[in-house]
Amino acid sequence: MKILAITDGGNWCLDKLTKVVVDGNPQHSWKVMTVHPKKVVHQLDEVEKAMDEADLVWHQYFRTATQLYDLIPDSFRKSPQVLTHHNQSDKVLREDFRWADYMVCHTQKMREKLIEKGYDKVCVIPHGIDLDFFDYDSNPYEHDVFTVGYVGRTKPWKRLAKVAEICNELSIPMVGMGRRDDGYANEVNWENIDWHEGVEDDERFEIYKKMSCFVQFSYDCSKHEEAGPMPLHEAMASGIPVITTNVGFARDWIQDGKNGLVVDNEQDLKYQLIRLKEDPKLCKLLREKAWDTVKQFSEPKMAIQYERLFNQIKWSEEDTVSVVIPTYQRPEQLEEIIDSIEEQEIKSIEVVVADDDPVGSAFVVVKKMREKYKHLAIKYVRTGYSGYGLARARNLGAIEAQGHYLVFLDDRYCPEKDALTKLVMGLKVRKKKAWVFGDKGAGKKTFIENFSAIRRKDFIDMGMFCERITAYGGMSQECRTRALHQGFDLGYVPEAKAKTIINTRRMRGRRKDIWRMKQLLHRMGLSR
Repeated sequence: MKILAITDGGNWCLDKLTKVVVDGNPQHSWKVMTVHPKKVVHQLDEVEKAMDEADLVWHQYFRTATQLYDLIPDSFRKSPQVLTHHNQSDKVLREDFRWADYMVCHTQKMREKLIEKGYDKVCVIPHGIDLDFFDYDSNPYEHDVFTVGYVGRTKPWKRLAKVAEICNELSIPMVGMGRRDDGYANEVNWENIDWHEGVEDDERFEIYKKMSCFVQFSYDCSKHEEAGPMPLHEAMASGIPVITTNVGFARDWIQDGKNGLVVDNEQDLKYQLIRLKEDPKLCKLLREKAWDTVKQFSEPKMAIQYERLFNQIKWSEEDTVSVVIPTYQRPEQLEEIIDSIEEQEIKSIEVVVADDDPVGSAFVVVKKMREKYKHLAIKYVRTGYSGYGLARARNLGAIEAQGHYLVFLDDRYCPEKDALTKLVMGLKVRKKKAWVFGDKGAGKKTFIENFSAIRRKDFIDMGMFCERITAYGGMSQECRTRALHQGFDLGYVPEAKAKTIINTRRMRGRRKDIWRMKQLLHRMGLSR
Protein backbone atom coordinates (compact mmCIF):
# COMPACT_ATOMS: atom_id res chain seq x y z
CA MET A 1 0.00 0.00 0.00
CA LYS A 2 1.28 3.49 -0.86
CA ILE A 3 0.71 5.68 2.19
CA LEU A 4 1.23 9.43 2.37
CA ALA A 5 1.85 10.82 5.88
CA ILE A 6 1.55 14.59 6.28
CA THR A 7 3.13 16.13 9.39
CA ASP A 8 3.56 19.77 10.35
CA GLY A 9 7.34 19.71 10.69
CA GLY A 10 9.82 20.41 13.40
CA ASN A 11 11.19 17.81 15.76
CA TRP A 12 7.86 17.57 17.57
CA CYS A 13 6.32 14.60 19.28
CA LEU A 14 3.96 13.86 16.38
CA ASP A 15 6.86 13.69 13.92
CA LYS A 16 8.59 11.13 16.12
CA LEU A 17 5.39 9.12 16.45
CA THR A 18 4.97 9.17 12.68
CA LYS A 19 8.49 7.81 12.28
CA VAL A 20 7.66 4.96 14.67
CA VAL A 21 4.65 3.93 12.57
CA VAL A 22 6.60 4.25 9.31
CA ASP A 23 9.61 2.29 10.58
CA GLY A 24 7.32 -0.31 12.14
CA ASN A 25 5.54 -0.99 8.84
CA PRO A 26 8.25 -1.25 6.16
CA GLN A 27 6.00 -3.56 4.13
CA HIS A 28 4.21 -0.44 2.87
CA SER A 29 5.56 2.21 0.51
CA TRP A 30 5.71 5.47 2.49
CA LYS A 31 6.03 9.11 1.58
CA VAL A 32 6.32 11.54 4.51
CA MET A 33 5.77 15.23 3.79
CA THR A 34 6.33 18.14 6.15
CA VAL A 35 3.64 20.77 5.58
CA HIS A 36 3.38 23.58 8.12
CA PRO A 37 -0.07 25.24 8.26
CA LYS A 38 1.54 28.58 7.42
CA LYS A 39 3.12 27.16 4.25
CA VAL A 40 0.28 25.12 2.78
CA VAL A 41 -0.18 27.35 -0.27
CA HIS A 42 3.52 27.20 -1.15
CA GLN A 43 3.51 23.38 -1.22
CA LEU A 44 0.07 22.86 -2.70
CA ASP A 45 1.09 21.42 -6.08
CA GLU A 46 3.50 18.95 -4.50
CA VAL A 47 0.94 17.83 -1.91
CA GLU A 48 -1.82 17.46 -4.49
CA LYS A 49 0.37 15.23 -6.66
CA ALA A 50 1.35 13.06 -3.70
CA MET A 51 -2.25 12.71 -2.52
CA ASP A 52 -3.43 11.72 -5.98
CA GLU A 53 -0.82 8.92 -6.11
CA ALA A 54 -1.47 7.53 -2.62
CA ASP A 55 -3.63 4.56 -1.67
CA LEU A 56 -4.26 6.17 1.73
CA VAL A 57 -3.45 9.56 3.27
CA TRP A 58 -2.67 9.98 6.97
CA HIS A 59 -2.95 13.55 8.29
CA GLN A 60 -1.14 14.51 11.51
CA TYR A 61 -2.38 18.04 12.19
CA PHE A 62 -5.96 19.18 11.87
CA ARG A 63 -5.20 22.78 10.84
CA THR A 64 -3.01 21.70 7.93
CA ALA A 65 -5.56 19.08 6.87
CA THR A 66 -8.54 21.45 6.90
CA GLN A 67 -6.64 24.04 4.85
CA LEU A 68 -5.70 21.40 2.30
CA TYR A 69 -9.31 20.24 2.07
CA ASP A 70 -10.51 23.79 1.40
CA LEU A 71 -7.97 24.17 -1.42
CA ILE A 72 -7.91 20.71 -3.08
CA PRO A 73 -11.10 18.85 -2.06
CA ASP A 74 -11.00 16.55 -5.10
CA SER A 75 -7.74 15.00 -3.91
CA PHE A 76 -9.43 14.03 -0.64
CA ARG A 77 -11.99 11.95 -2.54
CA LYS A 78 -9.47 9.81 -4.40
CA SER A 79 -8.30 7.69 -1.45
CA PRO A 80 -9.19 7.03 2.21
CA GLN A 81 -8.25 9.85 4.58
CA VAL A 82 -7.17 9.27 8.19
CA LEU A 83 -6.75 12.12 10.67
CA THR A 84 -4.93 11.74 13.99
CA HIS A 85 -5.85 14.31 16.65
CA HIS A 86 -2.73 15.07 18.66
CA ASN A 87 -4.57 18.14 19.95
CA GLN A 88 -7.33 17.42 22.46
CA SER A 89 -8.82 20.84 23.21
CA ASP A 90 -12.28 22.09 22.28
CA LYS A 91 -10.84 24.34 19.56
CA VAL A 92 -10.40 21.20 17.46
CA LEU A 93 -14.14 20.58 17.54
CA ARG A 94 -14.93 23.87 15.80
CA GLU A 95 -13.61 22.44 12.53
CA ASP A 96 -15.54 20.24 10.09
CA PHE A 97 -13.93 16.81 9.62
CA ARG A 98 -16.61 15.10 7.57
CA TRP A 99 -14.03 14.55 4.83
CA ALA A 100 -12.13 12.11 7.10
CA ASP A 101 -12.86 8.41 6.64
CA TYR A 102 -11.51 7.71 10.11
CA MET A 103 -10.15 9.68 13.05
CA VAL A 104 -7.67 8.64 15.72
CA CYS A 105 -7.25 10.22 19.13
CA HIS A 106 -5.22 9.35 22.22
CA THR A 107 -7.77 9.54 25.03
CA GLN A 108 -11.28 8.25 25.64
CA LYS A 109 -12.45 11.75 26.54
CA MET A 110 -11.53 13.10 23.08
CA ARG A 111 -13.19 10.13 21.42
CA GLU A 112 -16.40 10.83 23.35
CA LYS A 113 -16.28 14.49 22.32
CA LEU A 114 -15.92 13.59 18.64
CA ILE A 115 -18.76 11.07 18.83
CA GLU A 116 -20.98 13.71 20.47
CA LYS A 117 -20.25 15.96 17.47
CA GLY A 118 -21.61 13.27 15.16
CA TYR A 119 -18.42 11.51 14.03
CA ASP A 120 -18.88 7.76 14.33
CA LYS A 121 -15.61 6.40 12.93
CA VAL A 122 -13.24 7.25 15.77
CA CYS A 123 -10.79 5.03 17.62
CA VAL A 124 -8.24 5.45 20.41
CA ILE A 125 -4.60 4.57 19.77
CA PRO A 126 -2.42 5.69 22.71
CA HIS A 127 1.02 7.12 22.06
CA GLY A 128 3.74 4.50 22.08
CA ILE A 129 7.12 4.87 23.76
CA ASP A 130 10.48 3.17 23.40
CA LEU A 131 10.49 0.65 26.24
CA ASP A 132 14.01 -0.46 25.32
CA PHE A 133 15.32 3.06 25.91
CA PHE A 134 13.21 4.08 28.91
CA ASP A 135 14.25 0.95 30.76
CA TYR A 136 12.88 0.26 34.24
CA ASP A 137 15.55 -2.36 34.97
CA SER A 138 18.38 0.06 34.16
CA ASN A 139 17.23 2.59 36.76
CA PRO A 140 18.66 1.67 40.19
CA TYR A 141 16.36 4.26 41.80
CA GLU A 142 18.93 5.29 44.38
CA HIS A 143 18.79 8.89 45.58
CA ASP A 144 20.60 10.48 48.50
CA VAL A 145 18.14 13.38 48.32
CA PHE A 146 14.45 13.07 47.41
CA THR A 147 14.09 15.03 44.15
CA VAL A 148 10.97 16.03 42.21
CA GLY A 149 11.06 15.78 38.42
CA TYR A 150 9.31 17.77 35.69
CA VAL A 151 9.52 17.38 31.91
CA GLY A 152 7.85 19.62 29.36
CA ARG A 153 7.42 23.15 28.14
CA THR A 154 6.86 26.06 30.50
CA LYS A 155 3.26 26.93 29.69
CA PRO A 156 0.74 28.43 32.16
CA TRP A 157 -1.57 25.39 32.14
CA LYS A 158 1.31 23.12 33.20
CA ARG A 159 1.75 25.16 36.43
CA LEU A 160 5.47 24.58 36.85
CA ALA A 161 5.69 27.79 38.89
CA LYS A 162 3.27 26.40 41.47
CA VAL A 163 5.11 23.06 41.64
CA ALA A 164 8.40 24.91 42.18
CA GLU A 165 6.80 27.05 44.89
CA ILE A 166 5.53 23.99 46.78
CA CYS A 167 8.89 22.22 46.47
CA ASN A 168 10.69 25.30 47.81
CA GLU A 169 8.29 25.37 50.75
CA LEU A 170 9.03 21.68 51.48
CA SER A 171 12.79 22.09 50.85
CA ILE A 172 12.64 19.51 48.06
CA PRO A 173 14.99 20.10 45.10
CA MET A 174 13.78 19.71 41.53
CA VAL A 175 15.27 18.44 38.28
CA GLY A 176 13.68 19.06 34.90
CA MET A 177 14.11 19.33 31.18
CA GLY A 178 12.30 21.06 28.36
CA ARG A 179 12.04 24.35 26.54
CA ARG A 180 11.69 27.60 28.46
CA ASP A 181 8.90 29.50 26.72
CA ASP A 182 8.94 33.28 26.86
CA GLY A 183 6.54 34.93 29.27
CA TYR A 184 5.46 32.31 31.78
CA ALA A 185 9.05 31.16 32.35
CA ASN A 186 9.65 34.48 34.09
CA GLU A 187 7.10 33.49 36.75
CA VAL A 188 9.06 30.38 37.73
CA ASN A 189 11.56 30.47 40.59
CA TRP A 190 14.45 28.60 38.98
CA GLU A 191 16.77 28.79 41.99
CA ASN A 192 15.92 25.30 43.26
CA ILE A 193 15.63 23.61 39.84
CA ASP A 194 18.42 21.73 38.07
CA TRP A 195 17.08 22.57 34.60
CA HIS A 196 18.29 21.00 31.35
CA GLU A 197 17.38 22.68 28.08
CA GLY A 198 18.10 21.32 24.61
CA VAL A 199 18.53 17.74 25.85
CA GLU A 200 19.16 15.26 23.06
CA ASP A 201 16.81 12.29 22.85
CA ASP A 202 19.53 9.81 23.80
CA GLU A 203 20.23 11.75 27.03
CA ARG A 204 16.67 11.93 28.36
CA PHE A 205 16.74 8.69 30.35
CA GLU A 206 19.74 9.90 32.37
CA ILE A 207 17.70 12.92 33.49
CA TYR A 208 14.78 10.71 34.49
CA LYS A 209 17.10 8.59 36.65
CA LYS A 210 17.76 11.66 38.81
CA MET A 211 14.07 11.89 39.77
CA SER A 212 12.58 10.38 42.93
CA CYS A 213 9.10 11.18 41.65
CA PHE A 214 7.58 12.82 38.58
CA VAL A 215 4.94 15.55 38.88
CA GLN A 216 2.40 16.55 36.24
CA PHE A 217 0.25 19.37 37.64
CA SER A 218 -1.48 20.45 34.42
CA TYR A 219 -5.07 21.62 34.20
CA ASP A 220 -7.45 21.71 31.24
CA CYS A 221 -8.55 25.12 30.01
CA SER A 222 -10.22 26.70 26.98
CA LYS A 223 -6.87 27.29 25.27
CA HIS A 224 -5.38 23.89 25.89
CA GLU A 225 -6.19 20.40 27.05
CA GLU A 226 -3.50 17.82 27.72
CA ALA A 227 -3.29 15.13 25.06
CA GLY A 228 -0.79 13.10 27.04
CA PRO A 229 1.68 14.23 27.92
CA MET A 230 4.34 11.82 26.70
CA PRO A 231 6.66 12.48 29.69
CA LEU A 232 4.08 10.83 31.97
CA HIS A 233 4.54 7.53 30.13
CA GLU A 234 8.30 8.02 29.88
CA ALA A 235 8.56 8.51 33.65
CA MET A 236 6.44 5.42 34.34
CA ALA A 237 8.57 3.33 31.98
CA SER A 238 11.74 4.68 33.62
CA GLY A 239 10.63 3.46 37.05
CA ILE A 240 9.61 6.83 38.49
CA PRO A 241 6.54 7.10 40.79
CA VAL A 242 4.15 9.66 39.30
CA ILE A 243 1.88 12.31 40.79
CA THR A 244 -0.62 13.76 38.32
CA THR A 245 -3.82 15.66 37.92
CA ASN A 246 -6.74 13.93 36.21
CA VAL A 247 -5.92 15.02 32.64
CA GLY A 248 -4.86 13.44 29.35
CA PHE A 249 -3.52 9.90 29.60
CA ALA A 250 -3.88 9.96 33.37
CA ARG A 251 -7.67 10.09 33.12
CA ASP A 252 -7.67 6.77 31.25
CA TRP A 253 -4.79 4.92 32.85
CA ILE A 254 -3.85 6.16 36.33
CA GLN A 255 -5.63 4.56 39.29
CA ASP A 256 -5.09 6.64 42.40
CA GLY A 257 -2.99 4.82 44.97
CA LYS A 258 -2.33 1.83 42.70
CA ASN A 259 -0.09 2.87 39.80
CA GLY A 260 0.18 6.58 40.58
CA LEU A 261 -1.19 9.34 42.77
CA VAL A 262 -3.94 11.66 41.49
CA VAL A 263 -4.24 15.16 42.97
CA ASP A 264 -6.85 17.90 42.58
CA ASN A 265 -5.23 20.94 44.17
CA GLU A 266 -2.14 22.39 45.79
CA GLN A 267 -2.86 20.89 49.21
CA ASP A 268 -3.22 17.44 47.67
CA LEU A 269 0.08 17.84 45.86
CA LYS A 270 1.88 18.95 49.00
CA TYR A 271 0.46 16.03 51.00
CA GLN A 272 1.40 13.42 48.39
CA LEU A 273 4.93 14.77 48.01
CA ILE A 274 5.49 14.46 51.76
CA ARG A 275 3.94 11.00 51.70
CA LEU A 276 6.23 9.74 48.94
CA LYS A 277 9.29 11.31 50.51
CA GLU A 278 8.67 9.47 53.79
CA ASP A 279 7.39 6.12 52.46
CA PRO A 280 9.90 4.07 50.38
CA LYS A 281 7.51 1.09 50.29
CA LEU A 282 4.86 3.22 48.58
CA CYS A 283 7.44 4.42 46.05
CA LYS A 284 8.37 0.81 45.29
CA LEU A 285 4.72 -0.22 44.86
CA LEU A 286 3.93 2.69 42.54
CA ARG A 287 7.04 2.04 40.45
CA GLU A 288 6.13 -1.60 39.90
CA LYS A 289 2.46 -1.01 39.15
CA ALA A 290 3.29 1.89 36.83
CA TRP A 291 5.46 -0.47 34.78
CA ASP A 292 2.64 -3.02 34.60
CA THR A 293 0.50 -0.26 33.08
CA VAL A 294 2.93 1.40 30.72
CA LYS A 295 4.18 -1.82 29.14
CA GLN A 296 0.94 -1.70 27.13
CA PHE A 297 2.19 1.39 25.29
CA SER A 298 5.20 0.16 23.34
CA GLU A 299 6.13 1.65 19.99
CA PRO A 300 5.75 -1.68 18.14
CA LYS A 301 2.22 -2.08 19.51
CA MET A 302 1.27 1.40 18.31
CA ALA A 303 2.68 0.60 14.85
CA ILE A 304 0.62 -2.61 14.71
CA GLN A 305 -2.55 -0.77 15.76
CA TYR A 306 -2.10 1.72 12.91
CA GLU A 307 -1.37 -1.10 10.47
CA ARG A 308 -4.62 -2.82 11.43
CA LEU A 309 -6.53 0.44 11.11
CA PHE A 310 -5.13 1.21 7.65
CA ASN A 311 -5.93 -2.31 6.44
CA GLN A 312 -9.43 -2.08 7.90
CA ILE A 313 -10.08 1.22 6.13
CA LYS A 314 -8.61 0.18 2.79
CA TRP A 315 -10.11 -3.30 2.70
CA SER A 316 -13.05 -5.14 4.20
CA GLU A 317 -11.62 -7.16 7.10
CA GLU A 318 -13.01 -10.46 5.85
CA ASP A 319 -11.39 -9.96 2.43
CA THR A 320 -7.81 -9.60 3.71
CA VAL A 321 -5.38 -12.39 2.89
CA SER A 322 -1.84 -12.98 4.17
CA VAL A 323 0.37 -15.28 2.09
CA VAL A 324 3.04 -16.80 4.34
CA ILE A 325 6.10 -17.95 2.37
CA PRO A 326 8.74 -19.82 4.39
CA THR A 327 11.96 -19.68 2.38
CA TYR A 328 15.55 -20.86 2.57
CA GLN A 329 18.15 -19.60 0.08
CA ARG A 330 15.88 -19.58 -2.98
CA PRO A 331 15.98 -15.98 -4.24
CA GLU A 332 14.93 -16.65 -7.84
CA GLN A 333 11.97 -18.75 -6.77
CA LEU A 334 10.91 -16.18 -4.17
CA GLU A 335 10.88 -13.45 -6.83
CA GLU A 336 8.81 -15.62 -9.16
CA ILE A 337 6.28 -16.35 -6.42
CA ILE A 338 5.87 -12.68 -5.48
CA ASP A 339 5.49 -11.78 -9.17
CA SER A 340 2.66 -14.30 -9.37
CA ILE A 341 1.00 -13.01 -6.19
CA GLU A 342 1.00 -9.47 -7.57
CA GLU A 343 -0.93 -10.74 -10.61
CA GLN A 344 -3.60 -12.50 -8.53
CA GLU A 345 -7.19 -11.27 -8.66
CA ILE A 346 -7.26 -10.58 -4.90
CA LYS A 347 -5.84 -7.14 -4.13
CA SER A 348 -6.48 -7.03 -0.36
CA ILE A 349 -3.36 -9.08 0.15
CA GLU A 350 -0.07 -9.00 2.00
CA VAL A 351 2.98 -11.20 1.60
CA VAL A 352 4.86 -12.41 4.68
CA VAL A 353 8.32 -13.73 3.85
CA ALA A 354 9.54 -15.98 6.68
CA ASP A 355 13.28 -16.26 6.07
CA ASP A 356 14.64 -19.47 7.62
CA ASP A 357 18.20 -18.71 6.52
CA PRO A 358 20.35 -17.74 9.57
CA VAL A 359 22.14 -15.08 7.49
CA GLY A 360 18.86 -13.51 6.33
CA SER A 361 19.56 -13.85 2.61
CA ALA A 362 15.93 -13.28 1.53
CA PHE A 363 15.90 -9.67 2.70
CA VAL A 364 17.67 -8.56 -0.48
CA VAL A 365 14.80 -10.00 -2.52
CA VAL A 366 12.20 -8.40 -0.24
CA LYS A 367 13.78 -4.95 -0.67
CA LYS A 368 13.85 -5.40 -4.44
CA MET A 369 10.21 -6.51 -4.64
CA ARG A 370 9.01 -3.73 -2.33
CA GLU A 371 10.52 -1.26 -4.75
CA LYS A 372 9.00 -3.08 -7.71
CA TYR A 373 5.48 -3.36 -6.25
CA LYS A 374 4.80 -0.28 -4.13
CA HIS A 375 1.10 -1.10 -3.73
CA LEU A 376 1.81 -4.61 -2.39
CA ALA A 377 2.56 -5.01 1.32
CA ILE A 378 5.57 -7.32 1.76
CA LYS A 379 6.60 -8.13 5.32
CA TYR A 380 9.91 -9.70 6.24
CA VAL A 381 10.37 -11.97 9.27
CA ARG A 382 13.77 -13.44 10.02
CA THR A 383 13.14 -16.85 11.57
CA GLY A 384 16.29 -18.87 10.89
CA TYR A 385 18.51 -20.00 13.74
CA SER A 386 19.87 -23.44 12.98
CA GLY A 387 18.59 -26.76 11.73
CA TYR A 388 15.21 -27.47 10.18
CA GLY A 389 12.85 -24.66 11.19
CA LEU A 390 9.93 -24.92 8.78
CA ALA A 391 7.22 -25.10 11.47
CA ARG A 392 8.74 -22.20 13.39
CA ALA A 393 9.06 -20.11 10.22
CA ARG A 394 5.42 -20.66 9.31
CA ASN A 395 4.26 -19.92 12.85
CA LEU A 396 6.25 -16.69 13.14
CA GLY A 397 4.97 -15.63 9.73
CA ALA A 398 1.39 -16.28 10.83
CA ILE A 399 1.91 -14.26 14.03
CA GLU A 400 3.15 -11.26 12.02
CA ALA A 401 0.36 -11.61 9.46
CA GLN A 402 -2.70 -9.35 9.71
CA GLY A 403 -4.99 -10.97 7.14
CA HIS A 404 -8.29 -12.62 8.03
CA TYR A 405 -7.17 -15.59 5.93
CA LEU A 406 -3.77 -17.27 5.85
CA VAL A 407 -2.38 -18.96 2.76
CA PHE A 408 0.66 -21.15 3.38
CA LEU A 409 2.82 -21.40 0.28
CA ASP A 410 6.24 -23.06 0.33
CA ASP A 411 8.98 -21.51 -1.79
CA ARG A 412 8.98 -24.39 -4.29
CA TYR A 413 5.43 -23.73 -5.49
CA CYS A 414 4.14 -20.84 -7.57
CA PRO A 415 0.38 -20.18 -7.58
CA GLU A 416 -1.31 -20.13 -10.95
CA LYS A 417 -3.83 -17.50 -12.04
CA ASP A 418 -6.57 -16.84 -9.45
CA ALA A 419 -5.35 -19.74 -7.28
CA LEU A 420 -5.51 -17.64 -4.12
CA THR A 421 -9.05 -16.47 -4.90
CA LYS A 422 -10.13 -20.08 -5.34
CA LEU A 423 -8.52 -21.18 -2.09
CA VAL A 424 -10.24 -18.39 -0.16
CA MET A 425 -13.57 -19.14 -1.82
CA GLY A 426 -13.06 -22.76 -0.78
CA LEU A 427 -12.96 -21.54 2.81
CA LYS A 428 -15.92 -19.18 2.50
CA VAL A 429 -18.29 -21.90 1.30
CA ARG A 430 -17.42 -23.94 4.38
CA LYS A 431 -19.16 -22.27 7.30
CA LYS A 432 -17.48 -24.17 10.14
CA LYS A 433 -13.78 -24.44 10.89
CA ALA A 434 -12.00 -25.44 7.72
CA TRP A 435 -8.53 -25.89 6.27
CA VAL A 436 -8.42 -26.24 2.50
CA PHE A 437 -5.61 -27.22 0.17
CA GLY A 438 -5.02 -26.95 -3.56
CA ASP A 439 -3.62 -29.00 -6.41
CA LYS A 440 0.16 -28.94 -6.90
CA GLY A 441 0.05 -31.12 -9.99
CA ALA A 442 0.75 -34.45 -8.33
CA GLY A 443 -2.91 -35.39 -8.13
CA LYS A 444 -2.82 -35.83 -4.34
CA LYS A 445 -6.19 -35.42 -2.63
CA THR A 446 -4.86 -36.07 0.86
CA PHE A 447 -4.34 -32.96 2.99
CA ILE A 448 -0.98 -31.26 2.48
CA GLU A 449 -0.33 -28.00 4.32
CA ASN A 450 2.31 -26.44 2.04
CA PHE A 451 -0.28 -25.01 -0.40
CA SER A 452 -3.27 -24.40 1.82
CA ALA A 453 -5.57 -21.78 3.35
CA ILE A 454 -7.13 -21.35 6.80
CA ARG A 455 -8.69 -18.53 8.80
CA ARG A 456 -5.95 -16.94 10.91
CA LYS A 457 -7.92 -17.11 14.15
CA ASP A 458 -8.71 -20.80 13.61
CA PHE A 459 -5.03 -21.51 12.94
CA ILE A 460 -3.87 -19.79 16.13
CA ASP A 461 -6.66 -21.33 18.22
CA MET A 462 -5.76 -24.85 17.08
CA GLY A 463 -2.17 -24.42 18.27
CA MET A 464 -0.43 -23.66 14.94
CA PHE A 465 2.25 -25.96 13.50
CA CYS A 466 4.04 -28.44 15.75
CA GLU A 467 7.61 -27.19 16.24
CA ARG A 468 8.64 -30.58 17.59
CA ILE A 469 8.74 -31.70 13.94
CA THR A 470 12.42 -30.82 13.47
CA ALA A 471 13.14 -32.68 10.24
CA TYR A 472 11.44 -33.48 6.95
CA GLY A 473 8.48 -35.85 7.17
CA GLY A 474 5.43 -36.02 9.37
CA MET A 475 4.22 -32.41 9.50
CA SER A 476 1.22 -32.94 7.23
CA GLN A 477 0.21 -36.07 9.12
CA GLU A 478 0.46 -34.35 12.51
CA CYS A 479 -1.55 -31.32 11.28
CA ARG A 480 -4.16 -33.48 9.62
CA THR A 481 -4.70 -35.66 12.71
CA ARG A 482 -4.89 -32.73 15.11
CA ALA A 483 -7.18 -30.67 12.86
CA LEU A 484 -9.62 -33.55 12.39
CA HIS A 485 -9.62 -34.21 16.13
CA GLN A 486 -10.58 -30.56 16.69
CA GLY A 487 -13.47 -30.74 14.24
CA PHE A 488 -11.93 -29.12 11.17
CA ASP A 489 -13.31 -29.72 7.69
CA LEU A 490 -10.28 -30.54 5.52
CA GLY A 491 -11.27 -29.64 1.98
CA TYR A 492 -9.63 -30.24 -1.38
CA VAL A 493 -9.95 -27.36 -3.88
CA PRO A 494 -8.77 -28.87 -7.20
CA GLU A 495 -9.33 -25.67 -9.19
CA ALA A 496 -6.72 -23.87 -7.03
CA LYS A 497 -3.50 -24.85 -8.75
CA ALA A 498 0.20 -24.27 -8.16
CA LYS A 499 3.18 -25.40 -10.20
CA THR A 500 6.42 -26.81 -8.87
CA ILE A 501 9.27 -24.42 -9.68
CA ILE A 502 12.10 -26.31 -8.00
CA ASN A 503 12.52 -29.97 -7.17
CA THR A 504 13.69 -30.82 -3.65
CA ARG A 505 16.07 -33.62 -2.73
CA ARG A 506 15.10 -37.08 -3.80
CA MET A 507 13.41 -39.32 -1.25
CA ARG A 508 16.57 -41.42 -0.83
CA GLY A 509 18.37 -38.55 0.88
CA ARG A 510 15.54 -38.05 3.33
CA ARG A 511 14.63 -41.54 4.44
CA LYS A 512 16.38 -41.24 7.81
CA ASP A 513 14.66 -37.93 8.56
CA ILE A 514 11.28 -39.35 7.59
CA TRP A 515 11.84 -42.44 9.72
CA ARG A 516 12.84 -40.34 12.76
CA MET A 517 9.76 -38.12 12.43
CA LYS A 518 7.48 -41.13 12.01
CA GLN A 519 8.89 -42.52 15.26
CA LEU A 520 8.21 -39.19 16.94
CA LEU A 521 4.60 -39.24 15.71
CA HIS A 522 4.25 -42.80 16.96
CA ARG A 523 5.40 -41.76 20.43
CA MET A 524 2.86 -38.93 20.29
CA GLY A 525 0.16 -41.46 19.50
CA LEU A 526 -0.48 -40.06 16.02
CA SER A 527 0.44 -43.12 13.96
CA ARG A 528 0.04 -46.87 14.14
